[in-house]
Amino acid sequence: MPLIYGEGTKAFLRLQQEILRVSDDQSLFAWGAPEVFTDIQVFLREFQVSNRHGLFADSPMDFMTKHDIMQTISEVVSHPPVIHGNGVRVQYPVVERGSRSFIILACTTRNTARAYIGVPVEKGDYFYYTRIGPLVLVFPEHWTKAGPKALVVKDPPIETVPPLPASFQILRAPNKSRTRIEDQYVLDDVLCLPHATYHPIEHSISIPPGHRGTHAALFFTFSAAFDKKSQSVDGIFPIRCFAIVLGTSKYPWMVFVPILRDAQADTDFHEVLQHATGLARFCMTKRQLKDKFVRKDTGGFQARSRQFNQLLCVWRIKPSVYRNLELWVSLDIDQINLVDVTIFITIDIYEVDVNGESPTPVFQHSNYVVNKGEPTEKRREYSPNWLTIDELEWFKDRITTKVSFPTTDKFDDY
Repeated sequence: MPLIYGEGTKAFLRLQQEILRVSDDQSLFAWGAPEVFTDIQVFLREFQVSNRHGLFADSPMDFMTKHDIMQTISEVVSHPPVIHGNGVRVQYPVVERGSRSFIILACTTRNTARAYIGVPVEKGDYFYYTRIGPLVLVFPEHWTKAGPKALVVKDPPIETVPPLPASFQILRAPNKSRTRIEDQYVLDDVLCLPHATYHPIEHSISIPPGHRGTHAALFFTFSAAFDKKSQSVDGIFPIRCFAIVLGTSKYPWMVFVPILRDAQADTDFHEVLQHATGLARFCMTKRQLKDKFVRKDTGGFQARSRQFNQLLCVWRIKPSVYRNLELWVSLDIDQINLVDVTIFITIDIYEVDVNGESPTPVFQHSNYVVNKGEPTEKRREYSPNWLTIDELEWFKDRITTKVSFPTTDKFDDY
């Protein structure tokens, strides 16, 4: 590789690009190993994005590690990576979990030979991916289900923040007039601040361009199916109503708020306090939340969360086997047509079988116990977008087929 006078730190980048052209050793991307490796589930549950990066390292120091990283054989035939503009286009096996993906490298470590090394990435606002954290271990229960996918990974634009879309688009939100017999909760009401407007036919919320802060709240209440379940099984039902508060700052954000029924506020609060103590301080009635909107006292809601997975209730289906009812919500910026973009709100309420040790129901999130069949991993098979939105049953009465919707295992704080 010829030397270029005054190149500075760019020389190491050019060195990696030259290695990429003549070698298929994927350990070129296996830099930034943590002191202690974690797996995908722990990463999704605990890691918060602080910076973004491309696939190439900044310095030789990034490759320093106590782990013995080794090249191995991939279970999937992969095309050689190529330089793509100022990034890298790879076609490697990929594990997808919500808005995050994990590129599986044909590398492992001496002490974890059953697991491949994975690179966590997240889709950017311009249809490319960026690396978002340290390397992880990808065990057989994940890599055996991974398929090859072409991705372009590169550094994000320097000091540029793309303008936020001027609308939210709700996906799969059953309401009282359009619900299915198995829906446990329904969208009961939408409350907007004066600058925002809810469009019930399109299930969208429009906001002025560039406006930041709190915009709206979606109120959900239990359905007849939920009421029947709570009366017929042995279970814990602390969250009977809830709201999702929506807003924007640098990124779109949302907050989960347990809602107490006006007529049973004391009863509901003590049930939440007993079984979900951490949520008790966020409880309020629908009237109290509306009063905050009227007074524009909404500054405390900005928790910067773009995804969350919330346990709502649990019931026992047989000894030591419980069924959790869990809420998954995510915000994703994507196209609404060939020109405009919007903030998609994906709302999914689903059931998870959980194996426990106690003969009585335990209010415990399935992220921390053993899931039967790992049902949450299969819910990414279909992700609606602007090309398919007109086919969703919640937008067209003529559609009667059921649609699967995406979920993942952990929220992402911003």
